Amino acid sequence: MSTRSPRSRATARSATELARHELARHHHRPTQARLAILATLAPLDQPVFVNDLISEVTDVPTSTVYATLRQLVDWGLVSRLDSIRGRSYYCLPRRHDAPMLCAVCTRCGHLTVVDPSPGTGHEPPARYHRALTRAGITAIERVDIYGVCRDCAT
Repeated sequence: MSTRSPRSRATARSATELARHELARHHHRPTQARLAILATLAPLDQPVFVNDLISEVTDVPTSTVYATLRQLVDWGLVSRLDSIRGRSYYCLPRRHDAPMLCAVCTRCGHLTVVDPSPGTGHEPPARYHRALTRAGITAIERVDIYGVCRDCAT
């Protein structure tokens, strides 16, 4: 018997329907692996480490998860974020009106996406934008900031 509450079953059902819709919109078959991966990523607000994703998608063989992730990334339905130490994180694509700002721990390799939208307190200073523009970089997709996370600092 499932230990999920009725609300989480409804959330899982809506995430699966959203995944089914996205696959249909891009003219791809809704296989079990594709639906499971997209439905797992849909409610997350942070990218997930590939090993954690594999442990969440228990009804799909590991090799199929890797192959399906490669397909979904190639199709633009999933974003792959590579961190240090060979760690790969996955998430649904984000809006393109602001660059993705990633905080990366230099000790453990953990990656966290920080919302750089105005008013969040995490927007990059205007001088960085001006400096990049002077260097000829007009479209910033991702900015990585390296440091030590709270867990590693203690």
